[in-house]
Amino acid sequence: MPDGSFAEYKLSEHRGKYVVLFFWPLDFTFVCPSEIIAHNNRVKQLQELKAEIVGISIDSHYTHLA
Repeated sequence: MPDGSFAEYKLSEHRGKYVVLFFWPLDFTFVCPSEIIAHNNRVKQLQELKAEIVGISIDSHYTHLA
């Protein structure tokens, strides 16, 4: 979640909006930081278009916290 917490999440929370889903395979890989930063730099632009960004990873809670 944006505040660093973990919670169950449903895409239906964004019903009626455009949603940009981006997936990354694992934390601590070379590609992930650059792609996440690129998406983060475009958050305001996408929100102006009424779009939300949702990042999805297969890592565990423990890996994300590390």
